[in-house]
Amino acid sequence: MEVTMTSATLLSLMLGAIAIVAQSDITAVVSKASSSVVLIKGSSINGGTLLGSGFIVSSDGKIATNLHVVRDLKSGAVRLPTGEVYDNFSVVAFDERKDLAVIRIAGFELPSLGMGNSNELKPGETVIAIGNPDALNGTVTKGIVSAIRDDPAGRGFRVIQTDAAINPGNSGGPLLNEKGEVVGIVSAKIKDSENLNFAVPINYLRGLLDSPLAPLTLDEMRSKLGNLQDTAIDQPQRSRGVLLAGYGSPADSFQTVFIELMNYLSTNVAAVANAPGAFRPAQGDEISVAYLIERVSKVGADSMLYLTLEHGYSNVHRAKLQSFDASGNLLWEERASSTWTWATSETGAARAVAEQLKKKMRPHIGKPGLQLRPAN
Repeated sequence: MEVTMTSATLLSLMLGAIAIVAQSDITAVVSKASSSVVLIKGSSINGGTLLGSGFIVSSDGKIATNLHVVRDLKSGAVRLPTGEVYDNFSVVAFDERKDLAVIRIAGFELPSLGMGNSNELKPGETVIAIGNPDALNGTVTKGIVSAIRDDPAGRGFRVIQTDAAINPGNSGGPLLNEKGEVVGIVSAKIKDSENLNFAVPINYLRGLLDSPLAPLTLDEMRSKLGNLQDTAIDQPQRSRGVLLAGYGSPADSFQTVFIELMNYLSTNVAAVANAPGAFRPAQGDEISVAYLIERVSKVGADSMLYLTLEHGYSNVHRAKLQSFDASGNLLWEERASSTWTWATSETGAARAVAEQLKKKMRPHIGKPGLQLRPAN
């Protein structure tokens, strides 16, 4: 009996075969890369336990991670996928602005990950995140590159936005391309958001690896960071635009609105002055406007946007955005609130408020309080 095959059936079989091969390739990438992803865990200087991820970048024990993973550790240990634990490590490089750190354990012949070229990364490409969320070793998620954009927190560098799922404990882990090369270091997600996760491009790490410090203890690292921070606060800098700050409740909703506004400002050519080491915005704790105005000139800003958020009945959020000049004079004020049709959740209410504030900010961009970014 002769069997005929339609073109549609043939196409279906071919696509199925391609999908199987692609899945097989990803499985192989994960199997190889997982042996280089470590758990970093220890006690905090403020009490409690901190944990995060990292990945081995050299066979002699250098490990890349986020600075915020190790910054507040009183003591820490590194656990390899094999179960082997190193009770001590030193810090050999860090970059506070980009939230990067390189630590070193007393290991040798360790399996390391190769680095790709993050400059070649394109939106739509498949990426894989491996980490230790909630200490669940070797957790794997897959997604795509959603965008390559300016850092939403306005720190002056580019980040990779991805929809690959990120959870607490993933910080410092690798973001891989389909070749198994590290293209990013998982760094942050917007709380209570869906698919808004960020990684620092791996090319920023290369400079750190090329310029190592003498090995530092955790206390010595914090001392150096404190000195850098004092310098950044006390020495006036050149004019850099607007400082975004504020407080609100609940803290997660405030952070959602804050980052939405920061991202909007950064992508709409308004100069933004926020940078770690110069000032850390309040998230959930009230700080007086007078206190912040005093620091506007010290971080080189011309003005300040002050966001306040309150949580009303049944997830209704109300926000106020005020613009002050460097002398503390109020330039303008805008208000927004979520409505019943928007406020289906805290996140929905926060996003609704952010969208309203962005629309109300638009006419102010380019005017006093929201200067345009210099062309150079």
